[in-house]
Amino acid sequence: MEKSISILLKSIIGGILLFTMFVGIFLWSSDTVLAADADIAINETTFPDAAFRAYISEQVDKNKDGMLSPTEIALESTLFIGEKGIANLQGIEYFTALTSLYCSSNNLITLDLSSNIALTLLFCDNNRLNSLNVSKCVNLAALHCFKNNLNTLDISNNTKLEMLRCNDNLLTSLDISKNKNLHALDCSNNKLTVLDVGNNPLLASLTCFGNQLVSEEAVVGLNKSVTEEYYFEPKPQRPISSQPVPQAPLPPVTPGAVQTALPTSATVVVNGDVISFDAYNINGNNYFKLRDIALVLIGSSKQFEVGWDAAANAIALISNRAYTKVGGEMAKRGTENKQALPTTSKIYLDSVEVFFTAFNISGNNYFKLRDIGKTFNFGVDWEESTLTVIIDTSKIYI
Repeated sequence: MEKSISILLKSIIGGILLFTMFVGIFLWSSDTVLAADADIAINETTFPDAAFRAYISEQVDKNKDGMLSPTEIALESTLFIGEKGIANLQGIEYFTALTSLYCSSNNLITLDLSSNIALTLLFCDNNRLNSLNVSKCVNLAALHCFKNNLNTLDISNNTKLEMLRCNDNLLTSLDISKNKNLHALDCSNNKLTVLDVGNNPLLASLTCFGNQLVSEEAVVGLNKSVTEEYYFEPKPQRPISSQPVPQAPLPPVTPGAVQTALPTSATVVVNGDVISFDAYNINGNNYFKLRDIALVLIGSSKQFEVGWDAAANAIALISNRAYTKVGGEMAKRGTENKQALPTTSKIYLDSVEVFFTAFNISGNNYFKLRDIGKTFNFGVDWEESTLTVIIDTSKIYI
């Protein structure tokens, strides 16, 4: 009898212990989940760089409470933080929904994007990077990391990569054997002695001058489909430069020529991402800077380059070529009405003159969005219910 009671007591005590352990694990798990979903304080610990912290406070903290909520973080799929004097991007790891990051022309030395696994576009050029970690960015399609101090670049996990610009670094080797979707590569001005492109059947544009590739034999597996920009010696100067288009001479003011440009209040969505443009509405049509549109379309099937021929007072557009940044793109959205005069510059697409409806506003040329969409054949739509302009490069212009 006593033995049976002892066994019963042991069973009861064992059950209590198991229950206590279960409750403890449950509470610990709940706390962990809550911590992951908790607000993040915007301070020197979470965002130690003052310039980056100021941007987060001004642009991302929508309700200005000094905290980042999960909702605020989830809304940020694109960050434009170029030319802000940022030296440390600690805190970028919180933005796990980020698909596009523009952090060019800062003072970054290291950049670790291990937590940003949704990233598809990365522009980190013109920094001082000696370390770049994109190993977890398996969806990356376009990477611009040129003009840095990189000795090595590991892109072996970036199998969806279509465009790579890693020129003007210190690379002694470059392994692109796993990047079978690569369409365009610029690895010029490095220290490469050999370059193997045998596993890149889609490669159509290759620029590799300024290395130690002394002959074509130094480029292994060169595909005959590579038809654009293949150089071993310094690339000759093009008549069309990628310098900023200066202010064109304004035409004489004639009756009816001056228009009133109203800051566009509409939301603009590009391939699913909400992006803020400095755009204007003139007579019911939306006008955008060519360079802004070219920038956001980098890596898409409708990308295009913008050049300027000063002698001819002409803008040159080159289809299916990645845009080269010159600075000043994606300026802050205007808030005041402005005068607009017809643009006097000629416009050429692949050396053939084309005609756009364009206006000069405060020294910059703005083009009708539908003209741009029609020329490069991408979808432009208007959603009346939400007052949203929709740009979709997967659709044709209608």
